[in-house]
Amino acid sequence: DRADRGADLVAKLLAFFEVASPQAYTKTWLEPQASYKRSQVHTIDPNLTALWLRLSELHAAELIERAPQYDADKLRSAAAALPKLTVDEAGVAFERAQSLLLEAGVALVFVPEIPNTRISGVSRWVSKTPMIAVTSRYKTLDGLWFTLLHEIAHVLLHPKRSTFIDGLRADDDADAQETAANTFASEHMVPASYRPALDAATTSASIVAIAKELGVSPSLIAGQWAFKNKVWNGPVARLRPKVDLADELLTGE
Repeated sequence: DRADRGADLVAKLLAFFEVASPQAYTKTWLEPQASYKRSQVHTIDPNLTALWLRLSELHAAELIERAPQYDADKLRSAAAALPKLTVDEAGVAFERAQSLLLEAGVALVFVPEIPNTRISGVSRWVSKTPMIAVTSRYKTLDGLWFTLLHEIAHVLLHPKRSTFIDGLRADDDADAQETAANTFASEHMVPASYRPALDAATTSASIVAIAKELGVSPSLIAGQWAFKNKVWNGPVARLRPKVDLADELLTGE
């Protein structure tokens, strides 16, 4: 309620974050951020980051409640299947990804980005269940699916109970865990056996041909080509359509 002030506002905020005091809020939501793996270089607002993380937990609560026990083998199988979902409309593909991950015991949700957080995705454990939340920060189809695969890599490859918050990837090469997650995502979008074809691609048609062979959206291949060649404009940009899941998932709620 916008009319809340003083003690009433504080009480509601503490209830929202499920803590008993401002000191408990600091200890539970702010202090742990110092240990979070965060792949970005920009200054962010820790209180807004806490808000986004709490919203992610609330969005995922129903999925977490009915999730089976986490199964790493099923998650690996789901990761391998995800790229082929991208030939469908983004909202439909995302909901299918949610179902695949839930079968592996992972709760996947979309939570719109909050300004001054610069978050594209997060992987963290809530109780005994891994949760992945993504935003539409990069506003491209390949950016969305790269983020999702990147977060899956954190769940599969890195310590349980860790929280990985991902935004701008400018400093990932300085962090072995982020580099591993990036490699995992890239290799799932373009398998190693297709890398020579990607290296040789010089036209939009050749990029589309690789995508057709793999049975994935051309955006995935175009994004990898653009990252490799550092060419973001021109014909390749037309293969990377803008996508905001907020338009496709939330407008109907």
